[in-house]
Amino acid sequence: MRWLLPGLALLLTSACAGTSVAGAPVPAENPVRAPAKTDRPSSRPRPPVRLSSVAPAPRPPADLNGLVGVWEGEYTCAQGLTGLKLTVEAPSGNSLPAVFDFYPLPSNPNVPKGSFSMAGSLTANGQLVFKQQKWINQPPGYLMTDLAVTSPITAGVKKLSGDILLSACKGFSVVGA
Repeated sequence: MRWLLPGLALLLTSACAGTSVAGAPVPAENPVRAPAKTDRPSSRPRPPVRLSSVAPAPRPPADLNGLVGVWEGEYTCAQGLTGLKLTVEAPSGNSLPAVFDFYPLPSNPNVPKGSFSMAGSLTANGQLVFKQQKWINQPPGYLMTDLAVTSPITAGVKKLSGDILLSACKGFSVVGA
């Protein structure tokens, strides 16, 4: 587009942030021009504004089969440091079924045991995210949460770490058992 008002450019940039946009570009022979406003001091068109098309490079596809098994470690939420066992099952299509088990640690013995099912999948940029599904064993006052793996997923990976996607929580870290 040859001529855009700054407000329109900001609107388009904000509306499209982080999303893919389909469609064909407008040829230069048919520029889109903003209607002239009578309250502007000058009726001359503004210089062109270019929208950035730079997107973050996607991660290479991860081999989800290499994650099948039991992963043990810990995470921190409002109740304090808590034990975590993440049991990852074989991929089913694009989904990676898992069970999130939590339990007390010697340093925090008052945490109850609980578990819920999850489904893992890769986001558009290649990040593995496990989404909560259904309670298996819900202790009173506890909520399910999602996990976002931020560590690299490479062949033979032995450790996963990332974020617990709940405001009262911090990160998690597990190692393959």
